[in-house]
Amino acid sequence: MKGINEATGGIPSLQKIKIPSILICLLWIQSSSCQVVQESPSVIVYPTTTSSDTGGVVILSCVVFAIPIPNITWSVTNQYGSTNIVQNTSSTTIKTSTLTVSNYTYTVSYLVICNTTENNTGTYSCAGSNGVNVTSLTTTSESFLVTIKDINECTLNISGCSQQCINTPGSYYCACYTGYKLEGNLKTCNDIDECAHNLSGCNQNCTNTIGSYLCFCYTGFEIQNDNRTCIDMDECTHNISGCNQNCTNTIGSYFCSCYPGYEMENDNRTCVDIDECARNISGCNQDCTNTIGSYFCSCYPGYDIQNDNRTCVDIDECALNNSGCNQNCTNTIGSYFCSCYPGYDIQNDNRTCIDIDECARNISGCNQDCTNIIGSYFCSCYPGYDIQNDNRTCVDIDECARNISGCNQDCTNTIGSYFCSCYLGYEIEHDNRTCVDIDECARNISGCNQDCTNTIGSYFCSCYPGYDIQNDNRTCVDIDECARNISGCNQDCTNTIGSYFCSCYPGYEIEHDNRTCVDIDECALNNSGCNQNCTNTIGSYFCSCYPGYDIQNDNRTCVDIDECARNISGCNQDCTNTIGSYFCFCYPGYEIEHDNRTCVDIDECTRNISGCNQDCTNTIGSYFCSCYLGYEIEHDNRTCVDIDECARNISGCNQDCTNTIGSYFCSCYPGYDIQNDNRTCVDIDECARNISGCNQDCTNTIGSYFCSCYPGYEIEHDNRTCVDIDECALNNSGCNQNCTNTIGSYFCSCYPGYDIQNDNRTCVDIDECARNISGCNQDCTNTIGSYFCFCYPGYEIEHDNRTCVDIDECARNISGCNQDCTNTIGSYFCSCYPGYDIQNDNRTCVDIDECAHNISGCNQDCTNTIGSYFCSCYPGYDIQNDNRTCVDIDECARNISGCNQDCTNTIGSYFCFCNPGYEIEYDNRTCVGYDIQNDNRTCVDTTFDTTYIYADIDECAHNISGCNQDCTNTIGSYFCSCYPGYDIQNDNRTCVDIDECARNISGCNQDCTNTIGSYFCSCYPGYDIQNDNRTCVDIDECARNISGCNQDCTNTIGSYFCSCYPGYEIENDNRTCVDIDECARNISGCNQDCTNIIGSYFCFCYPGYEIEHDNRTCVDIDECARNISGCNQNCTNTIGSYFCSCYPGYDIQNDNRTCVDIDECARNISGCNQDCTNTIGSYFCSCYPGYEIEHDNRTCVDIDECARNISGCNQDCTNTIGSYFCSCYPGYDIQNDNRTCVDIDECARNISGCNQDCTNTIGSYFCSCYPGYDIQNDNRTCVDIDECARNISGCNQDCTNTIGSYFCSCYPGYEIENDNRTCVGYGIQNDNRTCVDIDECALNNSGCNQNCTNTIGSYFCSCHPGYNIEYDNRTCVDIDECAHNISGCNQDCTNTIGSYFCSCYPGYDIQNDNRTCVDIDECARNISGCNQDCTNTIGSYFCSCYPGYDIQNDNRTCVDIDECARNISGCNQDCTNTIGSYFCSCYPGYEIENDNRTCVDIDECALNNSGCNQNCTNTIGSYFCSCYPGYDIQNDNRSCVGTIAPSRMNVSSSIALQIAEPARSYSTLTDIASSTPTQVVSSIQINPIPTLVSILTAAGIIICCLVIAEAIIAAIICYKKKKRQSRRIYPAVHDERRIETRTTGQIHEIPTENGTMETIKESTKNQYSLKSVMETMQKKSQIHNYSPTKKYGSKYLKPVAHDIPTEYLLSVGTAREITQNRHPGLESSTEEDLGTQMDKLADGLIMRREAWI
Repeated sequence: MKGINEATGGIPSLQKIKIPSILICLLWIQSSSCQVVQESPSVIVYPTTTSSDTGGVVILSCVVFAIPIPNITWSVTNQYGSTNIVQNTSSTTIKTSTLTVSNYTYTVSYLVICNTTENNTGTYSCAGSNGVNVTSLTTTSESFLVTIKDINECTLNISGCSQQCINTPGSYYCACYTGYKLEGNLKTCNDIDECAHNLSGCNQNCTNTIGSYLCFCYTGFEIQNDNRTCIDMDECTHNISGCNQNCTNTIGSYFCSCYPGYEMENDNRTCVDIDECARNISGCNQDCTNTIGSYFCSCYPGYDIQNDNRTCVDIDECALNNSGCNQNCTNTIGSYFCSCYPGYDIQNDNRTCIDIDECARNISGCNQDCTNIIGSYFCSCYPGYDIQNDNRTCVDIDECARNISGCNQDCTNTIGSYFCSCYLGYEIEHDNRTCVDIDECARNISGCNQDCTNTIGSYFCSCYPGYDIQNDNRTCVDIDECARNISGCNQDCTNTIGSYFCSCYPGYEIEHDNRTCVDIDECALNNSGCNQNCTNTIGSYFCSCYPGYDIQNDNRTCVDIDECARNISGCNQDCTNTIGSYFCFCYPGYEIEHDNRTCVDIDECTRNISGCNQDCTNTIGSYFCSCYLGYEIEHDNRTCVDIDECARNISGCNQDCTNTIGSYFCSCYPGYDIQNDNRTCVDIDECARNISGCNQDCTNTIGSYFCSCYPGYEIEHDNRTCVDIDECALNNSGCNQNCTNTIGSYFCSCYPGYDIQNDNRTCVDIDECARNISGCNQDCTNTIGSYFCFCYPGYEIEHDNRTCVDIDECARNISGCNQDCTNTIGSYFCSCYPGYDIQNDNRTCVDIDECAHNISGCNQDCTNTIGSYFCSCYPGYDIQNDNRTCVDIDECARNISGCNQDCTNTIGSYFCFCNPGYEIEYDNRTCVGYDIQNDNRTCVDTTFDTTYIYADIDECAHNISGCNQDCTNTIGSYFCSCYPGYDIQNDNRTCVDIDECARNISGCNQDCTNTIGSYFCSCYPGYDIQNDNRTCVDIDECARNISGCNQDCTNTIGSYFCSCYPGYEIENDNRTCVDIDECARNISGCNQDCTNIIGSYFCFCYPGYEIEHDNRTCVDIDECARNISGCNQNCTNTIGSYFCSCYPGYDIQNDNRTCVDIDECARNISGCNQDCTNTIGSYFCSCYPGYEIEHDNRTCVDIDECARNISGCNQDCTNTIGSYFCSCYPGYDIQNDNRTCVDIDECARNISGCNQDCTNTIGSYFCSCYPGYDIQNDNRTCVDIDECARNISGCNQDCTNTIGSYFCSCYPGYEIENDNRTCVGYGIQNDNRTCVDIDECALNNSGCNQNCTNTIGSYFCSCHPGYNIEYDNRTCVDIDECAHNISGCNQDCTNTIGSYFCSCYPGYDIQNDNRTCVDIDECARNISGCNQDCTNTIGSYFCSCYPGYDIQNDNRTCVDIDECARNISGCNQDCTNTIGSYFCSCYPGYEIENDNRTCVDIDECALNNSGCNQNCTNTIGSYFCSCYPGYDIQNDNRSCVGTIAPSRMNVSSSIALQIAEPARSYSTLTDIASSTPTQVVSSIQINPIPTLVSILTAAGIIICCLVIAEAIIAAIICYKKKKRQSRRIYPAVHDERRIETRTTGQIHEIPTENGTMETIKESTKNQYSLKSVMETMQKKSQIHNYSPTKKYGSKYLKPVAHDIPTEYLLSVGTAREITQNRHPGLESSTEEDLGTQMDKLADGLIMRREAWI
């Protein structure tokens, strides 16, 4: 139907319809404009909504147009239900009018509601219908909402509806959202389970959801657009079957099948190649490798494959060069093993045997010293031990039993030694062997306190007259007259030495007889010092006090009793003493009882004075406030305020949290469901609920989800459907040869001759080494298309380049052994001559010090020598024939003791003693005698009494001469003499050793060592003693082979030096020659890799290079041109390598050959920092649980559940990366939900540790004790308070402690008060009537431990400042100002007894108030220790360094960063570190770039052709010169020479003619040809000489000149013949001479175009050959075709005369003219012009040849 507003035949809009006036009258009120007419059939309503007050009029209009004419029906729906409205009812009036406009008929119906009531409120509808043909007409029902004003329970939110609320006039009703139903209470809406009630319409599975439901299908079916109907899914057509070959669809499922030659995997989707190897059908008897369509066999290591390419047989590795074993080799099936000779151990390489150090491994069995030797070891013992027959066990030597100790009396053996001791009365000498008599009297050790007489080995004591000796026979004591009661004293008697005196007791005085004592009346004398009463007694007196006073410790002074100080006041807290009394007062928190003594706790809680607004707990002397659950206490410790669990993030809500007074509740963001814990909100998992529509993988995300595909599939544009990827069509799927696509996958295969790799993509060359087909018998390295063999250390390769044979290091003298060398297979070992031991380097032999190792056998002194040793003895011993054992010399038997009477030999010594009547002199040798006189008292010396007649005494025979060596008797005397080597002393008896060395009479020409009676000579190192045992001669260490040199040895006087063969250098030990590693030193000439071998080296190349014929130079392999790169797309050759690149849209794989699609996820270039899913051409990022994605859709950041308050923790929440964990405050325990913390009732759990009372608090607890107990420092343990010991009992006299209490008792004469503490008593006065106050303070300070104040009838205690009085009102304890926080310290506070002091944390300083700590600016004070930058921080500081420096571990010291050593300099060649920086430099042949780091190759050829006089070829880091055809390069590698007759050149170049500057200059080349020989010769200056010599010399010179001229002519002729073959100016030049700039320092002069000299600076002295200058001129003019002077004249250098080659015979002027291009014919010189000039010169010279001759 056309629109009614068309230009032709259109119907005007309804607003323009003219309504008859009669209809308008029926409206009663103004009418409203109509809506625009719609397409027929249509219903238009107007107005849509109206409202009216009760009793008003509502007019509704409805227009319906259609053909045929419709009828209009009105209906209403309100709280009373739905009814049709009948015309002309009491409440409504319906007026209908029909208008016909053109072909359209409009029916307009008006519904008039008069006198509206709330019952009229509702929804009014009008609908058009055609009674003639209802089925052919479809009309739209439109409605009006008519609202009559009413109380709206819904908008006022008082309806109680859980979902929708609908107001009705005078009421309302509740309604539910779709999917919910109203419960019986008509308010609550509950979900309708459409599935259970079979209302869903799902034809397969149905899952109910809150307010709805969703249908999903069985596996193999998919849902239709109606979201209800499931139909079979054709997995094959949809390409989601996963079949990688054939797919057949079935109803609700499918099945896969394979192409011929494949078999199905267990997943019933994947077809795989038949693996002949895995099925054991290959025929391989060892390894089998499957390939697509084939396989190949290979062998285990140690086996070789046979010609059938299947069978593997064992390789006998031992038969082939002993398989690298350097000792034993045993072949096994498939392998071999190396073993070692006894005493050797195999190394980690399982080939090399090294000596077992049985000593270091502690397996020698030696129980003392162990010395390792090559292949064995030997045991030795400590001094004092002997080795047993087993050569391992050391046992103690019993020096005493063997009589080798040297003790002359007692000898006691000890383990490993012994000691000597002496008989009683003897003592041991300094030699610890000899015993001599002790003169106890002389030493004052006899114990005699008066006279002492010494005897041999003993002594005796005697007393002065009047003394008695005691039973100890030592002590003399005085007679004690007092003790014996013979003094006559009637009181005290005091004995004195030899006498006594009498004295009296205190209070008595002595009479005139000095014996009798009488009483003193002290009171009569100044009241005896008493300040009150004094009473005299017999022998004494006493003071007493008035009542109320107490006597002091001086028993004289009376003071007031301080009841407080004496702790007798009865106050149980504070006490103040007064004169005659005291009063008690209490601590804060206490109040005094009616007895005015006892203080009791004030219960602030029950009295309601605590200020707590919730819980209050009273404590002794105080109280504390606490709060209900959900509240916390304020800083005033009284007021409880609500805890806002939401703001503090302790609610546990993981989304929204609403605080309430004392609690809270959690709610969720829209789209989340709250869990049963009423805290946790979780996302709806669309994947788990199967509502995603994904046909393969589905991944849920927070608030959404995404679909992804199995490998081999990609997602369609609907982001749900997965289809197969044709991997082969896309970059050949990474296969670098064949690719075959399959459904959901693909497979790669290779061309014939390649093997596919484990990645199933890459085809690689066969590795001959890995497959063991190379023929190398040791190591093998594979190369592209080949391989090479190399050998283990100790082997070298044969000419076949495959077989490795052992290097005989001994025969080649490269072992480094300085004595014996034994070659082994693959190695060698060194051993030593007898008397030498091998060092840790296993090469060097050093002398064994048999003495130090205790293996010499010497039983006394041992002296080591090079390669041997000798034994010597202690004084008093002689060495035996075995030259090891020392035995005692019997000095007595040999008569060498010097004793003049008896002699007793001892081990190692002797001692002399005398006949009866004689005593020994101080020399301990000579005996003298005395004779007793007739008085039996007097002794006289009879030794030399001449009244007796003696016969000659043979002092020698009687051994009384005192000679300690030889003695010769004479008549009446004797004389002593000495053995050789001894000298007689001044006593003419004693012989002492002559020190021949000190006297320089030994004859030793080097070292001399004195011995007792002799000496011996020894030599400096490097010398040997001769047969005369005196003369030392040089040891030829080289000839004796003891130098340690492992190559060349040169003897020197007293020493030697080692040197090495070519290719070796000497080590730091100056003995061992080691191979020079030409490679490491970069002297090999290899331009790439270099491998050092013993005595030589060989060069090989980096991968991508191959070696030239010189075996040093590596040149690049062009892998691309050779088609060996493996690139499957583009290949670009580079120097030493190549690189593969891909066509646009491809990326290179790790093999750098294969190009595949870019997998941004696998490459980690997607930017996703967590999960990444690759798609073809793109990717998307997703996050792990606990993370969310950023706006960049790449970055996953941790969700801080704690900061977002979504953790559910109700106390501490700690965020972790990707998660979080809840923890509790101390005193709380976490619940099973791991979120909620509840208070731990430590008391109920019995974990508080309190051993008495325990009170739980929120988050903690505290322990308290029963009365009479005190809590310990652990705040847990209660121990009994010893109130008595602490003086807190209140007892003012006796106190007895009991467990948990105590009781007081009183002294006799006192009685206890009602308080059971105070003992009272009054002191009775002398009148026995008057009682006075007792000063308790005077009596033991009344128990107060500080101040005590006496009061009348009582007392009180008080404390010094800094102390507080305890509950006992007596004990003062220190106030801990720190713990009470009253110190004023703002940092550390240390309590002291009675005071405290403040201190500061490290980094702070205390101020003058001694309380405040302020930060120390360590930097400003220069005390930080930083040696560079210092930054102060609060309480500390930190040091930092200037750029180029690094801070050390002490965090103070900055040291230079060695950027070079750390490889951070950026230098790509040499790097030199400087303090605080560095600089880069380059290898020769390189120069540094502007970045001062990068070295680039210098093109030496571009710079003056690099000195090459012909071709120059630049190389990386160097260059080389080469010659034109017909030239040879010289030894300088720069000069090229042609083939000129050697005889002529030798003649011409051997004549030394000097061309002088003043000589005649020839202006042109032809001047020489036109000159006479005389003119030429005259241009040569010759020094004057004598006439004859001058003539002869001139003749010789002329002859020489003629010869030279002929040579020149020959050269020029040669030039003319060859000028057509070469474009050189002077092809015959051989002698490469130089011209140079005129140089002064670094200032050079060069010629300019106008003929002047220009001064320039040069960094070096530039030298150029004249030939190169001329060639350069020629080349420049030839190339540019202009005169050299125009462009290059300023660069041509001035030649120096003596450097011009003599062959040219050109004057300096001519050379300069040529150089500066001044010759008239050379203004635009070409090669032809120069050739013409040379021709003229040659012609002229040839024409004059005859004249010269």
